[in-house]
Amino acid sequence: MADKSPHVTHSAKKTGKDLKAKRHERKEKAQSTAQMERLIGPDVATWGTEQVASNFQLANEPGAVVLPYRRYLNYWGEPWDDEAAFVHFVGPHRHANGAYAAASRAALAALREPARDPALDKLAPLKA
Repeated sequence: MADKSPHVTHSAKKTGKDLKAKRHERKEKAQSTAQMERLIGPDVATWGTEQVASNFQLANEPGAVVLPYRRYLNYWGEPWDDEAAFVHFVGPHRHANGAYAAASRAALAALREPARDPALDKLAPLKA
């Protein structure tokens, strides 16, 4: 039986129409990248088009706010404060100092712990 998965799109023989559509798609992507480079500069190649496009979209969203960097930060190979709520492990530093692996293990361990209700902590002295 033939695989009818929508994810299987390859075939041994491409039609002229398929090839023309693919060339058009590549041309559009190249034009989009060139436009981003004109607007933003060469960092598009460093950060990637998806990162630049998402940052651009968010920055131009009405009501967008900048999160406090102390709590929502990028990891640049240096320790972060206990107050950090979210750490983005940036590509070239992702595995520096074993921080990504250590933070992943700590997050998994925290997820395995039973959920606690802080309201019950206030009742603990009453039980004694």
